[in-house]
Amino acid sequence: MDDSFKILALDGGGARGLFIASTLKQIEERYNIKYYEYFDLIIGTSTGSIIAAVLSSGIDIDEVEKLYIEEMDKIFKKDLLKNGIIQSKYDNKYLEKVLKRVLKNKTFENVKTDLMITTTNIVNGEPVLIKNKDTKNIKIVEAILASCAAPVFFDPLVMDEKRIFTDGGLWANNPSLAAISEALSKTGYNRKIEDIKMLSIGTGEEIFDHKYENKQWGIVNWAMPLIKIVLQLNSKSTHNIVSGLLSEDQYVRLDYHAESILDIDTVDKDVQKKSKKAVNENKEKLDKFFEKKAKKISIFQRIFKKKDKNI
Repeated sequence: MDDSFKILALDGGGARGLFIASTLKQIEERYNIKYYEYFDLIIGTSTGSIIAAVLSSGIDIDEVEKLYIEEMDKIFKKDLLKNGIIQSKYDNKYLEKVLKRVLKNKTFENVKTDLMITTTNIVNGEPVLIKNKDTKNIKIVEAILASCAAPVFFDPLVMDEKRIFTDGGLWANNPSLAAISEALSKTGYNRKIEDIKMLSIGTGEEIFDHKYENKQWGIVNWAMPLIKIVLQLNSKSTHNIVSGLLSEDQYVRLDYHAESILDIDTVDKDVQKKSKKAVNENKEKLDKFFEKKAKKISIFQRIFKKKDKNI
């Protein structure tokens, strides 16, 4: 019997979350799993919190991918009057509308496996973990909006004068370490490090090319690149630390290297191909992680599948 404590950790990254959704869809089909059944804990930051919440609520992965393909352009609808300098670039009202349509009025009490969402309280500068073990009556949509409130892009979520929340990516864009800490904590799950198995999925690594010759280091030219650099540094440094804590049998990280600029508010149309490549390149690791529970498709199923596509 497998007594391991299985964690699914999902990075932040705005519209780039389509990579996570597409990757998870392929994994589910390949290994014939349901994420809320297989994982003991699902944790997400920002865009990762959307996917974590939907999966832990038992909603189909197809619904998640569909959300990113059909709704992200509307969520990040450009407004010429908003440039992020004086006010946030986007209004979160449409994001809230989409989340309520998918998750309705679900609270943390309604999840089918443990859920954790990262955010930041800017009143006291404290990192915050919203989790179903402690906060059953909090609405999931509110927690997601708190985690997704990326500076410059969305306004903070104001609950009251002592609780004003912004992006969890400020401290845990890659939430893997937060999940491990919770798993080991005596007030958390009180597990041993050797008990942990983790699948971590990123939202792409951008190649930065800021040359000295630019010499324009003021806030106008530097603010947006700085935000992306900070988020990527957090994800990469966390991955490096987790790689040292967990063995290769315990830890799988899926991500991709971009050949161009990755914008938080723009959907990469080729990202589904990149997710397929990431899954195929890590097939051996994933087979071992999921104990080779690959779905076997008979010759008859293959024939009928081809016929269905031709109808």
